[in-house]
Amino acid sequence: MDWGFMLFASSGLSVLVVTLVMICYFSATGNSKRVAERIAEAIGETAVSIEGLDPSELKGKKLSLVSPVYFWTAPIIVQEFLRKIEPSELGFLVVTYGTTTGHFKHDAEGILGLRFSACYDIQMPDTWTTEYDLSDSAFVEE
Repeated sequence: MDWGFMLFASSGLSVLVVTLVMICYFSATGNSKRVAERIAEAIGETAVSIEGLDPSELKGKKLSLVSPVYFWTAPIIVQEFLRKIEPSELGFLVVTYGTTTGHFKHDAEGILGLRFSACYDIQMPDTWTTEYDLSDSAFVEE
């Protein structure tokens, strides 16, 4: 985990504010993991899977989250994780989705009792294959 540094100038006095940001992700197919890792690399942070993560590691830290949307909301594993953590504040939320972002942001903020400072969505190939006829190889290739 890297330290994120921000420098503010106030009344001619420079103050160094140190904020530890954790970019947590859940990814069943690898899409959200890839997004989290690309963001972490770009901003000099580390992406950490919520699977097996001790919730106490987030106490007092700024949480940013990357996750897919399942059935218009956060996957159950993400909801359970959010109920166990106590971040000091929320950074950004990035949701990956196939057809809709649903109510993910609203539901996650409701569980946490905090608001994300920024929210983004990235449309991915829809991986919920029960919705499609996969017997047509030309359609699958497309």
